[in-house]
Amino acid sequence: KKELYQFSILLSIKNEINCTDIKRFVDHTNNLKKDIEGRFIDILDLKINDWMTDPFL
Repeated sequence: KKELYQFSILLSIKNEINCTDIKRFVDHTNNLKKDIEGRFIDILDLKINDWMTDPFL
């Protein structure tokens, strides 16, 4: 979309950013997300019972 109004510092370089750069950034971000999910899958799937967070139930 190239909507950079949320990042004012990027407005100055908006004409220098092309679709290839955006795709590369998005791909890299998606790969990081997959890597983090893979590394922390045990924590993300952890079920915490109520008695663990409030022992006086």
